[in-house]
Amino acid sequence: MFRPSRKRRDGEDRYLVWKVRLFVVGAAVALVGIGMSLQWLVWAGTGVLLVPLVLRFLPDGDREPVDRSARTPGATGDKAHKGRSTR
Repeated sequence: MFRPSRKRRDGEDRYLVWKVRLFVVGAAVALVGIGMSLQWLVWAGTGVLLVPLVLRFLPDGDREPVDRSARTPGATGDKAHKGRSTR
Protein backbone atom coordinates (compact mmCIF):
# COMPACT_ATOMS: atom_id res chain seq x y z
CA MET A 1 0.00 0.00 0.00
CA PHE A 2 1.31 3.46 -0.90
CA ARG A 3 1.61 5.82 2.06
CA PRO A 4 3.00 9.27 1.28
CA SER A 5 5.23 10.82 3.90
CA ARG A 6 3.84 13.74 5.87
CA LYS A 7 7.33 14.85 6.83
CA ARG A 8 8.28 18.24 5.41
CA ARG A 9 11.29 18.55 3.17
CA ASP A 10 14.17 20.63 4.46
CA GLY A 11 14.42 24.09 2.97
CA GLU A 12 12.31 26.27 0.77
CA ASP A 13 10.94 25.11 -2.57
CA ARG A 14 12.48 27.48 -5.11
CA TYR A 15 9.89 26.55 -7.75
CA LEU A 16 6.81 27.01 -5.56
CA VAL A 17 5.82 30.40 -6.98
CA TRP A 18 6.12 29.12 -10.55
CA LYS A 19 4.18 25.96 -9.71
CA VAL A 20 1.28 28.02 -8.38
CA ARG A 21 1.35 30.45 -11.32
CA LEU A 22 1.41 27.67 -13.88
CA PHE A 23 -1.39 25.82 -12.08
CA VAL A 24 -3.62 28.91 -12.21
CA VAL A 25 -2.85 29.58 -15.89
CA GLY A 26 -3.30 25.94 -16.90
CA ALA A 27 -6.56 25.60 -15.01
CA ALA A 28 -7.90 28.84 -16.51
CA VAL A 29 -6.95 27.80 -20.05
CA ALA A 30 -8.53 24.37 -19.59
CA LEU A 31 -11.73 25.83 -18.15
CA VAL A 32 -12.03 28.34 -20.99
CA GLY A 33 -11.53 25.46 -23.42
CA ILE A 34 -14.28 23.48 -21.71
CA GLY A 35 -16.60 26.49 -21.70
CA MET A 36 -16.02 27.25 -25.37
CA SER A 37 -15.99 23.55 -26.40
CA LEU A 38 -12.52 23.88 -27.90
CA GLN A 39 -10.80 20.55 -27.45
CA TRP A 40 -7.37 21.89 -28.43
CA LEU A 41 -7.58 24.55 -25.71
CA VAL A 42 -8.45 21.91 -23.12
CA TRP A 43 -5.39 19.92 -24.18
CA ALA A 44 -3.23 23.06 -24.10
CA GLY A 45 -4.38 23.74 -20.52
CA THR A 46 -3.65 20.15 -19.60
CA GLY A 47 -0.18 20.51 -21.06
CA VAL A 48 0.44 23.64 -19.00
CA LEU A 49 -0.73 21.76 -15.90
CA LEU A 50 1.92 19.10 -16.53
CA VAL A 51 4.80 21.61 -16.30
CA PRO A 52 4.51 22.05 -12.50
CA LEU A 53 4.46 18.28 -12.18
CA VAL A 54 7.80 18.13 -13.99
CA LEU A 55 9.15 20.95 -11.78
CA ARG A 56 8.43 18.83 -8.74
CA PHE A 57 10.99 16.25 -9.78
CA LEU A 58 13.82 18.59 -10.72
CA PRO A 59 16.87 18.41 -8.46
CA ASP A 60 16.94 21.13 -5.85
CA GLY A 61 20.59 21.31 -4.84
CA ASP A 62 20.39 25.03 -4.02
CA ARG A 63 17.97 24.41 -1.20
CA GLU A 64 18.91 26.11 2.06
CA PRO A 65 17.69 24.56 5.32
CA VAL A 66 15.05 26.56 7.15
CA ASP A 67 14.95 26.76 10.93
CA ARG A 68 11.24 26.20 11.60
CA SER A 69 11.66 26.80 15.34
CA ALA A 70 12.82 30.41 14.81
CA ARG A 71 10.35 33.15 15.66
CA THR A 72 9.22 35.49 12.95
CA PRO A 73 9.43 39.19 13.87
CA GLY A 74 6.10 40.52 15.04
CA ALA A 75 4.56 37.07 15.41
CA THR A 76 3.71 37.63 19.06
CA GLY A 77 2.58 41.22 18.70
CA ASP A 78 5.97 42.92 18.91
CA LYS A 79 5.40 46.46 17.66
CA ALA A 80 2.08 45.37 16.19
CA HIS A 81 0.74 48.94 16.25
CA LYS A 82 3.51 50.87 14.53
CA GLY A 83 3.04 54.59 14.66
CA ARG A 84 0.66 54.52 17.59
CA SER A 85 1.83 55.75 20.95
CA THR A 86 1.49 53.37 23.87
CA ARG A 87 0.64 56.08 26.40
